Amino acid sequence: MKMKQLFVVCVFSLLLLNYAPVCAAALPDIASLGPHTERISLDTFKHVHYVSADVGSDEQGDGSKAKPWKSVFFALNQINGAGETSPVAVLVAEGVYDQDTVYMKPWVSLFGGYSESDWSRDIEKHRTILSGVGVRRVVIGADNAWIDGFCIKDGLASGPGAGILCDDVSPTITNNCITNNWTLEPPDFKAHRIHQDGYAGGAIACFFNAHPVITNNLIADNGTGVGNGGAVVFHGWIRPKELPVPQFKNNVVINNISGRSERNPTRSSSGGGIAVQYEAAPVIEGNLIAGNRALGLSDTGGIFCEYAVFPKIIGNWIVGNRGDDDGGGIYVMRLSEPTIEGNLVAGNASRGVGGIRLSKEGRALVTNNLVACNLTGGGVLVRDGFIVLKKNIIVDNKGGVGFEYRQDYKYFGAPVIEENIIWGNELPGISAEKVASAPPIIRNNVIEGGYDGEGNSAAPPNLAQDGGEGEIGSVSYSPDTHTTTIKGVIPPCAVPGRVVFVGSQASVIKSRGTDSIELWGRLSTEEGDKTGRSFEVMSTYGFKGIN
Repeated sequence: MKMKQLFVVCVFSLLLLNYAPVCAAALPDIASLGPHTERISLDTFKHVHYVSADVGSDEQGDGSKAKPWKSVFFALNQINGAGETSPVAVLVAEGVYDQDTVYMKPWVSLFGGYSESDWSRDIEKHRTILSGVGVRRVVIGADNAWIDGFCIKDGLASGPGAGILCDDVSPTITNNCITNNWTLEPPDFKAHRIHQDGYAGGAIACFFNAHPVITNNLIADNGTGVGNGGAVVFHGWIRPKELPVPQFKNNVVINNISGRSERNPTRSSSGGGIAVQYEAAPVIEGNLIAGNRALGLSDTGGIFCEYAVFPKIIGNWIVGNRGDDDGGGIYVMRLSEPTIEGNLVAGNASRGVGGIRLSKEGRALVTNNLVACNLTGGGVLVRDGFIVLKKNIIVDNKGGVGFEYRQDYKYFGAPVIEENIIWGNELPGISAEKVASAPPIIRNNVIEGGYDGEGNSAAPPNLAQDGGEGEIGSVSYSPDTHTTTIKGVIPPCAVPGRVVFVGSQASVIKSRGTDSIELWGRLSTEEGDKTGRSFEVMSTYGFKGIN
C-alpha cells in the first residue's frame, strides 16, 4: 500500500473511533432481573407476625410463629399502632390467600415465600399467592409499606390497577410475580370514538402523587380491556425537583396486552408494556420489556409516552414488542420529552417504524442506544417533533431508512443528528425531506450511501458481526417460569442477554444449557414448535453491555 493511501486509512480509522458510540449506561446482567429470594433482617422491625393458610387460624391464632393467623386480610386488620419508630413485619407462608383485596398499611411490610414448617424462605419453592380469583383487585398500596415475594395474580378491576393500585401512595414493590391481572372496559365506553381514557395499568397503576419503588418483579400476561399500559401505567404530575419520582428497575415485563376487549379500533389502548402519561416522570432503568402488544390500532408495544411526560428510559432491553399502529419499541408524543439512553431496541414492529418514533410535538434526547433489526418502517422516525440523536448504532432495520425526519411545523429548532452509525438498513442513508422549519444539523456520522454535511462519512464501519444460527429440535413453554426453552444445536454465541429471532418473533436469552437455551416470554407454537427450523442470534454490533 502506498504511504499516502496508508495515511488516509489511518486517519479515517481514528475518525471512526470518534463516531463509535460509548454508552454511559450499559445493560445490566440479565441474571439480576426479575424476582430473587432476599434475606429479610427482622431485627429492624418492632413486631413480627406470622400467617399460614394451611396451619394458621384466625379464630385461635395470635399471630405468633407457634400460632399463626390464617389470612393476610385478617392479619392486617389486627395490626394497630405501626409507625416509623415501630414498623411491623408480616411473614406469610406458602399457600393461596384469596379471601379479599389486600389493603396495605403504612409501616407494615408483607413478606411471602416462607415454609410453614420451619419458616425458612425461598420465594420460588414456597410460592405464596395473593389472588383476586378473577373478580376483584388484588392489592391496594400504602405509603411506607413494602410487599415482597408474592405471586399477585388473577385480579380484575373496573378501574385502574387490577394487580396493584397505587393511588397517591408509594409502597415498595419487590421480587413479586404479577400475572394475569386485567382491567375492564369502562361501562360508558363509546366504541365509535377514538382516543378515550380507559382503565389503565393491568398489573400496576401509579397515579398522581404515587412514586413507588418497583424493582425485580416479573410482570407477565396482564392487560387492559380498554386503556393504556397493559402491564404498568405511570400517570401523574411533574414533581418538584426536591420530591422523589417513581423508580422502575430490574423488572421483567413480558407478554402483556393493552386493548384486549376493543371491539372497534378506537386507539385508546397504547403501551402494551408501559404507558407514561400526564406529566409523569419515572425512572425506567435496567428492565427487560419484551413480547408486549398494543391492540385496537393503538400505539407501541413497548413504552408509550404522551402529554408532557419526562421519563428517563435507561439501559433496557426493548425487544419483540408490537404496536397495532405506530412505534413498535418506543413512541413519544404530545409535548413529552424523555431521556432515552443506553437501550437495546430490537425486533419490534408496528404499522409504521419498528424502533423509536417521535411525533405530534414529541421531543427526546436519544443517545448511546442500539436500534437494530426492527421489523418495520426503519429504525428512528421523527414527524413533527424534535430530537437530539447522538452516538447511536442504527443498523439492519427493515422496511425503511435508519433515520427519517419530516417537519410540518415552522416553530421547531433544528434537530441535531451527530456521531451516529447508520448502516445496513433496508433503505440506505437517511431521509430529511419536507422540512418546514430549520433543517436538521447532520454531522460527524457514518451513513451508508453518504450524506452532505460536516464530517459525515460513507466508509463501512467496523461493527462486530458476532451473531450466529442454531437449529431447533424442540420448543416448549413453561407457564410457571414464563420462559420458552429451545433444544437443538446451540451456537457458542447464544449466551444470556443476547437477542434471538425465531421467525418474526424476538426474545432475550435468560439462561443456557449444553443443548438448550431458555428465553424470556412465550414464543407462539405456530412459529416456534416445528423441528428442523433455525433460529438466529443477533449480533451485538459491539454495543456495550451485551456478552
